[in-house]
Amino acid sequence: GVALICSEGGSALSDLTQQIVLGYRRVNGHLVAQNLAFHTADKEFIKYEQWRIVRIAVSQNSRRKNIASTLLQFIESSAVGHDIAFITSSFGATTKLLKFWGHNDYVPLKLGFKRDASSDEVSLIVGKSLNLTNSALLNTLSLQFSEELIYHASRYHKSMDTSLLANLLTYCQPEEICTRTRYRVEQFIASNSPYMPFSQLLAKYVLNKLTKVNSANTVSKEAEILVAALIQFKSTQDLVTEFKLSGKKELNTHIRNAIDSI
Repeated sequence: GVALICSEGGSALSDLTQQIVLGYRRVNGHLVAQNLAFHTADKEFIKYEQWRIVRIAVSQNSRRKNIASTLLQFIESSAVGHDIAFITSSFGATTKLLKFWGHNDYVPLKLGFKRDASSDEVSLIVGKSLNLTNSALLNTLSLQFSEELIYHASRYHKSMDTSLLANLLTYCQPEEICTRTRYRVEQFIASNSPYMPFSQLLAKYVLNKLTKVNSANTVSKEAEILVAALIQFKSTQDLVTEFKLSGKKELNTHIRNAIDSI
């Protein structure tokens, strides 16, 4: 296995902090530090020295042997010895890559809007704090990520792979639902009503369920159809095609069954 690491932030950017936060300057080689500082308007992301894992790879005949995760642990131990605040990485987001980083306790911090020209995937920044002092900093950014993902899900991320979005939503902050909402969800399950009149409260119910899923686990197919219908607001025709259904009636049945089972 091999990893390519780039050192970012710290004293190298100290004289340009305000210009970077306001978007007037960019320094080559500090991709994530500058991106997060500008995105949050917080100079703390420039202040601390950090490592960005540019690439990590394992030879094909040695994969699925926990080598990449072991390599990450070695990198983290080395970083602590060098007083590095946190480790980040930026890559074209896929469900498989998200699972790998999530398994190693890295959390999503920022999701791009445009697809990368080479990978045809949206970029995702993940990170992990190496000390308690900076945990709060990443927790604040994690909350911002949660709010933005939910807001943009039916806008910029409407065409995103449903499995990827469903798994990203497991990292969002839970929003508790009241007794009346639970009662109306039960009403929908027991009724013969189409899902659209209930869609707002069903979406809240699904988000609540997803935030309680362990991010290292795979989101069920039942949850995916709910994300596609209630969070991404995909059209009936797109839903029928994507989930190989016969039509609107079967779609409504699938949604009712999925709500009852998640």
